[in-house]
Amino acid sequence: RVHGGSRSVASMREVLTLQFGHFSNFTGTHFWNTQDEGNLYQHAPSWEVLYRESSTREGTVYYPRTVIFDAVDSLGSLREDGTWAKIKHQTETQVLEEEKKSWRFNIELISRERTEMSTYRKQIQTELEQSDDDEDNENENDNRHKTDNSASAPQSSPAPTTDVDIPDIPENPAFVESDVRTWSDFLKSSFHPKSIFLTPDIFHPSPTFNMVAQGTQLFSNSIGLSEGMTDRVRLFLEECDRLDGLHVMLDTQNGFGGLALATLQTLRDDLPKRPFYVFPLTSPGTKPQENLDEQSEVSTISKLDRRSLSVVNQAQILSQLHELDCHQMPMNLNHINAVPGLDTYDMWSPFHTSSLCSALIDSSSLLYRLKTDSLTLSSYVNGLSPNQQCSIFCGSMDFPFSFGNRLGIVPRLQDIGPLFNSSKVLRMLPGLQFGTNDEPVLPYSESIVCRGVVEKVLGREHFDEYLEQYYCKRRATCLNPHPYPIPIPHPQYFSRSLTDAGLTHDAKPKGATIIGADGVWMPSAPETTPFTRPGDVFSTPILSHVQNSRAVNDYLRKVSGGIDRTEVTAMVTQDLRTCDVTRDDLEEIANRLWTIVDDYEELL
Repeated sequence: RVHGGSRSVASMREVLTLQFGHFSNFTGTHFWNTQDEGNLYQHAPSWEVLYRESSTREGTVYYPRTVIFDAVDSLGSLREDGTWAKIKHQTETQVLEEEKKSWRFNIELISRERTEMSTYRKQIQTELEQSDDDEDNENENDNRHKTDNSASAPQSSPAPTTDVDIPDIPENPAFVESDVRTWSDFLKSSFHPKSIFLTPDIFHPSPTFNMVAQGTQLFSNSIGLSEGMTDRVRLFLEECDRLDGLHVMLDTQNGFGGLALATLQTLRDDLPKRPFYVFPLTSPGTKPQENLDEQSEVSTISKLDRRSLSVVNQAQILSQLHELDCHQMPMNLNHINAVPGLDTYDMWSPFHTSSLCSALIDSSSLLYRLKTDSLTLSSYVNGLSPNQQCSIFCGSMDFPFSFGNRLGIVPRLQDIGPLFNSSKVLRMLPGLQFGTNDEPVLPYSESIVCRGVVEKVLGREHFDEYLEQYYCKRRATCLNPHPYPIPIPHPQYFSRSLTDAGLTHDAKPKGATIIGADGVWMPSAPETTPFTRPGDVFSTPILSHVQNSRAVNDYLRKVSGGIDRTEVTAMVTQDLRTCDVTRDDLEEIANRLWTIVDDYEELL
């Protein structure tokens, strides 16, 4: 829950975020955790853009304006209404005895094993339940005081007892990354009771629900599901006074991508002129087993089938989003096995990879989420696109954007060079070629956000000079002193050569931790919590870059060529046929992508 200030005219823009699939919800959880942490900063973005206001008996609270779609059994200890399972729960005997009081027929109790709550959530839930117990005891004492006038003072009643052993909570538990099995295990934010929608008949994990076409077919064949999904989105749309557009995170490697496409197609009829800014997210693959014979015929065929299916899914996502007039920034980090500054980064971990996707989404979107001097989502995406035919963006970032006294900010920028073709930044798409230094593939337009650096440390004139040296004229820039917050929980994969502010150790005087608004170092580290560990990074500067360039054609050609008649394997073709997708349909998708390639070559 985020409590905001007064509502300003400049920030009365509302963006609804939709999340489709388990990996997208990993990314979304990092995103909302970051928002929850970031709203504590002085230079935080406008909370009204992403949050909705709710009135409760306890006062006004703010929930993320989001709808989350996932499979049954994907929530862990989180319930569908956004509440959490209690640690102090009743035994089966207690439940039966209580039900018999109101039901005179025989009762059969059907139960299943409880999902183990993560250490992080267990600590939070224990504190909440203890607070509720204290409040109940206080109310009971007040009632006793009213009825017993002869007592000089009410006596404190004992805490409620239970026959169930309460799990022992360590006095100072740290966040345990190995506890993360699902995205709710590291969820910090609270959601509206109607934010979560579980798709019936699809259970997590569901390895057979691995085709985008399955999702579109399921949406078409199930009227109850299609109406339920669209009605849930419309519930949040109807309460928006000034809708700026949609943020959409979707999985590209399973049926939830198809459910997303079908839902967006329905919503496009309702919102013909609103921008849909879509982030197609490719989840990390399965880590190879050391004892697997990679040379065996079976494993080779399986690998070919997986690769073929992956390309078909991506092709369907790209082409259909283009048909729906969506702006999109695809992200696929399966080509990245190491990241400078992130010593323990694990490319096979959805917890790690999704945190990087979230960091780019959060930082690049600052340009239309600031409280003052902010663009709208529509002006942002239209500024990056010459027309709707060229609306696929490439993202990159330097995370952490670390520097120090020996290598200051300006030398660090010069060391990186132009972001659009630098090899020293993290690229979110594989295989892009940006030419050579003599003949670079210049972007048509771009947006650049530098966070965690104040103008008194990096003069605006120096930043502009750096941009003029390397970048095109069509650009939107933001130099924001608010660093990218690293909430708990978040992967602590950072190099131990960095400070708690994400900088090199020579970057600050002893005892100082962050740069203040006046441009000097200040001793204001975050307060120690039960989850912090020595050496943890609490925030870091970040440099993000989004561009529209014909370099995206390298990615489009690879996907288009991958669904050629001779490339799609027989097994994948047979599976697609069960979803009414023929080879002619694949050829039509390939032709659409080649048309986009031609548009980029002609216009950019």
